[in-house]
Amino acid sequence: MWHRAAGAGGPASVPPAAVRSRRPWHPGVIAIAGILLAAALYLGKRSLVNSIAKSAPGRFFTTWWFHAWGFDWLYDMIFVKPYLLVAKLLQRDPLNSMMNLPALFARLGNRGYGQCDPSVIGLGHAATFSPCFIFGNFVHCTLRFS
Repeated sequence: MWHRAAGAGGPASVPPAAVRSRRPWHPGVIAIAGILLAAALYLGKRSLVNSIAKSAPGRFFTTWWFHAWGFDWLYDMIFVKPYLLVAKLLQRDPLNSMMNLPALFARLGNRGYGQCDPSVIGLGHAATFSPCFIFGNFVHCTLRFS
């Protein structure tokens, strides 16, 4: 339910009090407290900060933070090493080798077709050419439609 605003200069309607949003106060207080804490720790002698940094957990966190929280190691494990493994497995390019198979079969077929020459065998032209022609067409169609 919307209520009419009283007064000439106000908006035409105003949401009820339960619907109005209230701005929280705690983000501002937390920000000011953080600034005061940083000033207290780093504007003085820094004895507390130095003692924490020289402790075992302090050395661990300092090393961890200076090594980018381990993201370089994580990136290396997740992306770089698997990529290098796949690159090594595909080094010989098996897909390219399969693309060379039709040319290999054509060369072998040509070699076999050359042995069907009637002058070499001594038979008639039709008697030797026809079976070789049929076999060549069979091989060609098999490779073409597979």
